[in-house]
Formats: sequence, structure tokens, C-alpha cells
Amino acid sequence: MFAILINWVFEVQLLLSLIVLGLIFCERITLHKLGARFIYQQWWILPCALILISIPNELKPLTYGPMQYISVSNPLPHVETWVFNWSLIYLLGFTLFIFTMLWQHLRFHQQLALQPCNLNHRDSITYTSAQIASPMVIGLIHPKIVFPHGYEQQFDETALSLMLEHEHTHITRYDNIWNLCFYSFCSLNWFNPLIWCGYHSFRRIQELACDETVLKNKSHHQQVHYAKALISCIESDKKQHFAYTHYGDKNTMLQRLNYLKNTSGSSRTAKLLLLTCAFTSIGAVALNSTTKTEKATSKLIVKPIMRVEPKYPVEAANDGISGYVQLAYTVDERGHTNNIKVIAAQPENTFENNAILALRQWQYTPSNTPSQVYRVQLDFKLDNLAVNAPKQTQFERIDVTN
Repeated sequence: MFAILINWVFEVQLLLSLIVLGLIFCERITLHKLGARFIYQQWWILPCALILISIPNELKPLTYGPMQYISVSNPLPHVETWVFNWSLIYLLGFTLFIFTMLWQHLRFHQQLALQPCNLNHRDSITYTSAQIASPMVIGLIHPKIVFPHGYEQQFDETALSLMLEHEHTHITRYDNIWNLCFYSFCSLNWFNPLIWCGYHSFRRIQELACDETVLKNKSHHQQVHYAKALISCIESDKKQHFAYTHYGDKNTMLQRLNYLKNTSGSSRTAKLLLLTCAFTSIGAVALNSTTKTEKATSKLIVKPIMRVEPKYPVEAANDGISGYVQLAYTVDERGHTNNIKVIAAQPENTFENNAILALRQWQYTPSNTPSQVYRVQLDFKLDNLAVNAPKQTQFERIDVTN
């Protein structure tokens, strides 16, 4: 199961990288044409694309391929395969990033030394701390707004009101939860630097979208006060509180100030063009995933590499019972059998378990049609006696002797 997850992670890297590159391009090049809030919403393209390409084969329509007849007289030895230690390296990297996040959060919380303050904004709980230089929201389930000590001297009344609205906007949009989800996603793809670049782009556009929401329909006087407040919050260091929203480092602050200064009406044409490209791309992904099976049906069927013969049940052998089991199964991209089901068996509740256990160990050549169903009939015989079983041409028949 873990090996399947690793294979899936590596298989989707190209698609993820292309989507992230496109969104970073939107943030850097088309920000003033599209608007920060619109670009921030486009990050939903990433999980939507992942859902489309991750639809399990069981939910896709099954196709039935041609049948063949193969007789196996002697069981072949089962060869144990071992996945190279890339799995272990991947697991170590993922664990390292997750524990780093947990350690930083715990350490950061211990250093905050929160003190309640008299600021009130709707239902938000507000605190102060000497360990931060700009307002931020902490917590996931019960978020809190934290201001730096001395905020009364740092911000005037107008700027303070706008900053409270800014942090409350983060809370209502559940930005801390989305940040945690994105960081966890980055940890799953820790080896891909483009994903981490996308995370930082996501955080920047998140702050810009929040600024845009707060300053919508605000007067020029209020916008000037807000810009001055941002300048006073510029931090010299680059603290990354991972899931928690904060005003950002110096480069992020400068980007926000530049965006506020040059904000103009976004272009509806540009938005429509981007949405058209996004939906076309997602549709292409879905179409490609559904047509792969159809195109591959014209190819040769998979070939068996290793087949483990079922064990003849001792009780059936002692009682002189013969019979058969008809099974249906699929073969995945690694040549492993999946979705094993019993179609018919005679007698019932006698040979089915042993047949399924053996079929799970069969190995085929990699399949390009993971939704194609193969069928096999296992004949359990005693002393090569005939088996009282229907001779159906759509089943591959294999003799199993005691």
C-alpha cells in the first residue's frame, strides 16, 4: 500500500509542477490584470486536478478483454520482491518536514507569552505578545488575533481598525487551516522545489487577497493609513510560521505596498481567458484519464510472469472432493492482480479461499488497461479425474491437482 502511494506521488509530479508554475506566473505577471482575490481562488485548480486523476479504477467502467487458455501443471516458486530503499528515504523526508512543523509551532507558542488586551472586533479574541512585530492570527480550531506590544503607539485608530478587519478576514476564510493543508501537501512532495515555491506564492497571494478584501470600497485616506501601517510592520528577519497568517518578510511587504499603489480595476476578459484555460486543462486531464483505457484495448493483453498454484484443501482431498472456482480480476500498471471476485464455485465454500490467496500472488506484465477484467477458472482435480464444471469459452482454465 505504501509503495502504491509513493508511485502515485511521483506520477503526478509533472501535472502538479505545471499547475503551480501557471499559478506563480499569474501572481508575478498578471496580478494587476486579474486581481489578488481571483488568483487566490484559482488555487482550487490544484486539488480539483488531483481528485480527477485519482479516481480509483473501481469507479471507472470495466471493459472485458479477450480470453485465453493456459494450463499450469506445476506451481512456480513465489519470488519475493523488495522495493528499493527509495521508500524509506521518502518516508524519512516526509517525517522530517512534519516534525519540523510541529516543533516550530510548539516552540513558537511557548515563546509568545500571550496577554489579553482590550481590543474588540466582532467575536474575535485579541491578545498581545512581545515576540512579534506585526499582527497575526494563531490557532486552528479557536483562532486568536495577536498584536505586538505597544500597538497603541505603532498604529493610529484608523489603521488599527483596518488591521483588525484584515485578521478577521483570515479567520472567516479559514486561512490557517488551508495553510496547514498546503504545508502537509508540500511535505508529501518534499523533494519537488516547485511545490515549495508554490506554497510561498500561495501565502503571498493570500495576504494580497486579504488586503484587497479589506480595502474594497475604502477611501483614499484609509488606504494611505493602511499602507503606513504595513511599513511599520516590516520585519528584518524572515520568520515563517508555516500555517499561521502573518504580514510576511520585507519582500512580501514591498510587494503588498506596490500592489496597493498600483491597484486598478481587474480585467474581465483576462479572468474569462484564465478560467477558460483552467477548465480546458482540467477537462483534458479527465479526458486523457478516460481515453487511456479505450486506446489501450487494441493492444495485446497482459502476459503472466509468475503464477502460484493454489493449495488443494486437505479436507477436500481427504473426502475425495473435486470442483472448480471461477474468478474475475484486474491487472494494474505494476502487473499486480486487484479487485478479485468469485463468480461461481462448485462446491461452494470449499476452494474459494485458496483460489483467492493464490491469485493475489500472481504477477503479470504491466497493464495499460487497469479497468479491464480478466477471468479464470481453476479446476481442482483428484488423480486427474474430470471435473464436473461448465466448459465456458470466456474463461481461462487452469488445472489444480492434489
